[in-house]
Amino acid sequence: MLGLYVNDGILEFNAGLFSWFYRPVLSLCLGFVLIGCQHQSIYPVIKEESVIKEDRVFKEDMVIKEDMVIDEMIMAKQSCQAFLSGDYLLAREQFQVLSEQTEDSENQNYGRLGLACVELVTAGDVSAFHTVLVSFLQHYNRNSTQADIVGKSVAPPECSEILIRVLEHGSRLMTAEQEATLNQIVGLKAKNAKQNREIHKLQSLVKTLQHQIATLESIDQDLQEKRKNQ
Repeated sequence: MLGLYVNDGILEFNAGLFSWFYRPVLSLCLGFVLIGCQHQSIYPVIKEESVIKEDRVFKEDMVIKEDMVIDEMIMAKQSCQAFLSGDYLLAREQFQVLSEQTEDSENQNYGRLGLACVELVTAGDVSAFHTVLVSFLQHYNRNSTQADIVGKSVAPPECSEILIRVLEHGSRLMTAEQEATLNQIVGLKAKNAKQNREIHKLQSLVKTLQHQIATLESIDQDLQEKRKNQ
């Protein structure tokens, strides 16, 4: 049955039986060998394709991030230009986008700084200016571990000009308040002087009246004495 048999005392090989039983086995073994060889040759290709795919995804992510950075830099510059041109409504909208829709903490800080600058430069008096400034500084102190306050990654050169504008506005508000206070003091002094003059007038009138009363009383007393003597 195994392909070998004895014929007249001679061991002979049955090629047909070998072909029927062993050919499939050999084919199977050969298949495993070929699969193994093929696997060894395919694996580097698959690995290489995986690396290429990962590299392509990484490059695409980098391109997206670079585009986002470019967009944010453009928006930062536009927000600065809007601010410096006095279009505070547009500047506020763009600073708001930078502060909310970016994943970069430096850009977020720049957006928040821009919003604070818009509120500061539109403050109507020192009290409002002081309230906005304190609120922003308190927020920055709570997040002091984050990036630089001015957002160096996207802050355009005009950012320093924005801060100068804010300081100039704050200085004008303080000057105006001081002038108002001085004017109020001057007004109070003038009012006080006027009141003092009126007091002096009243005091003089009182003295005049007192003198007139004393004179009338003296005249009345003289008349009464004359009547008694008559």
